[in-house]
Amino acid sequence: MSNVDYTARINNAKAAVEKMKTDQIKAEQNKENLEKREAEYNAEIKTMGVNPDELNKAIEQLDIDADLLMIENMIPAEYLPQSGERNA
Repeated sequence: MSNVDYTARINNAKAAVEKMKTDQIKAEQNKENLEKREAEYNAEIKTMGVNPDELNKAIEQLDIDADLLMIENMIPAEYLPQSGERNA
């Protein structure tokens, strides 16, 4: 192999390393941005009185409550207990 071939290969390797460094920096910045957004979302969820770790459970309960309200609202009031009052 000639020196030109080695020089070209070295230059290609250097370019690849630089691109990898650039991509790593972008990935780290993206990770930081996502972590910041996650913290903001978690803070907002906490202001709603929900522990972020229990968010799925809270959503499931809200779905159940909404389904029950919808069903109860389909039933005429005179058939519901407690003097026909609805829970809406």
